[in-house]
Amino acid sequence: YSLTQDLMPVSTVASIANGLFVTTAIAPDSLPALVRELKTKPGQYACASSGTGGLLHLTCELFKRVAGVDVLHVAYKGSTAFLPELVSGRITLAFDNVPVYVPLVNAGKLKILAVTSQKRASVLPFVPTTAELGMPQLESVGLFGLLAPARTPEAVVKMLSSASVAALRQPALRAQAQKEGVEPDGSVPDGLRRQIDNEINKWARVIKDANIGRE
Repeated sequence: YSLTQDLMPVSTVASIANGLFVTTAIAPDSLPALVRELKTKPGQYACASSGTGGLLHLTCELFKRVAGVDVLHVAYKGSTAFLPELVSGRITLAFDNVPVYVPLVNAGKLKILAVTSQKRASVLPFVPTTAELGMPQLESVGLFGLLAPARTPEAVVKMLSSASVAALRQPALRAQAQKEGVEPDGSVPDGLRRQIDNEINKWARVIKDANIGRE
């Protein structure tokens, strides 16, 4: 299916911050220190992802470009496949949704050096954003939106959008979502449309620059 042709935007729903997670097997405990370490040993450290061409891979490629580092990308079949490798130190770093990793960070089994969202993650408020650390271009978040089939009547789309925005403003829902590391955010249909267009254009440039092809 075509996201832009077969579906109609209704409303944004939520976002989840991605974090830069690093094995405790290496010394750097800040983003600047990590970048310095990576630059001293080009190609000797590895960045894991849940698969070639996915968001985690593209975020790794964006990091390489923004930070000016040479890191080996290693694709796994899903995040659960590379997590033990990251904890053990066989893999150096990875970008992924923050909430899943909170217990590992709190237990001291992994380090998180930054979040790649505009705002700090509610579940790890002590972790700075990449923008705060001088890398505003390194932004990557998990985005959720509500879409309807193409040619859905405009009146129906507007009704669904209004209902979504109202639901996502409920204090109890917002509090529970933020407790789980999710930032709820409703919008008019055009808000989601702009978000989709921006994401397509942004990541298309990363794919082109990194010369990522189909496997």
